[in-house]
Amino acid sequence: MLNRVRKTDRDIGLTGVHNARQLGGYLTGDGRRVRGDVLIRSGKLMRATDEDIRILTGTYRLKEVFDFRTRLERESEPDPHIPGVKNVHIPILDEAEVGSVMAAAHVQDPFDKLFTYIQGMDIPALYVDMSDSSYCREGYHQFFQQLLEHREGAVLWHCTAGKDRVGLGTALLLSALGVDRETILEDFALSDAYYGKDADRAEEMARARNVPEEKAAQLRAVVSVNRDYMERALNHIDQEYGTVERYLKEAIGLSDSELEDLKGKYLEG
Repeated sequence: MLNRVRKTDRDIGLTGVHNARQLGGYLTGDGRRVRGDVLIRSGKLMRATDEDIRILTGTYRLKEVFDFRTRLERESEPDPHIPGVKNVHIPILDEAEVGSVMAAAHVQDPFDKLFTYIQGMDIPALYVDMSDSSYCREGYHQFFQQLLEHREGAVLWHCTAGKDRVGLGTALLLSALGVDRETILEDFALSDAYYGKDADRAEEMARARNVPEEKAAQLRAVVSVNRDYMERALNHIDQEYGTVERYLKEAIGLSDSELEDLKGKYLEG
């Protein structure tokens, strides 16, 4: 692994926005480095404090936000209006497919909500399924196009928790920039530094309710992350396309010149 991945190096100091961190400083295989203070990933922005917004617009000069959530999520927990910042809706999941699952999960007990959510779902294959979905691919295509059109300041992309839709999108972006696989997986797993305590509590509740061990482990991954699940998705892409770069070209629709432009825009050195 070329990089040491630690929360202290990635965190940008927001208190009302969970899992907010930047990608700047990661070394790539050809010796370049991801530009600092430009690429930011996070969870939902609805509870951003005034100080959070000051940090984003002042310290990081935030200019664009890409919201990966569904229309329903945006309406129920809207992003705050930030003067001078463009907000672009790029849904990654098809609301027609996930809406019924989300609706079924709207129950009072948080544990029951999560357990309802994972029933009948192949959670370990979540990212594999996303990588195969034409709807998800189109969403990530739009994400990359927006990154290519971006001109100045920082850009931030988020979903609800900033770990699944954002996690796969970030893994694809770091792959496109030439960051090594181990660093990509460690960056993905860093979400556990933000949600690990919540995941521990979910596992304890699962055991107390005699939930099968397999589902308890999946419940933890839904609350936090499981690095193996993302590794499975990237290995699946390798098996189907040979490399993630070929996947970006053939499935996401990026040209050779666009991949080079992306590196030129977001790498230094």
